[in-house]
Amino acid sequence: MSQTSTVFQKLRVAVVESLEREGMRMKDSLFKVCFKKLFAVCHPFALDVIGQGSTSKNMEKIATAHVKQVIDFERRRAQKARK
Repeated sequence: MSQTSTVFQKLRVAVVESLEREGMRMKDSLFKVCFKKLFAVCHPFALDVIGQGSTSKNMEKIATAHVKQVIDFERRRAQKARK
């Protein structure tokens, strides 16, 4: 596995775990869009923490720092779309 794919996999795990900690399950209608948005937000930060201690833990902190904002934004956006 290349370093890039390892980084992507670790970030995917961190994003899924932070969404699930906030009650967003894979079966939820907003999971996929929240996953994509949170991954996109975290990716640049994740690249900056490679080689600075535990990459997985740092990615978890990054995802946790942004997860509520992403979920709230996507829920509001979905509500507006229904109106």
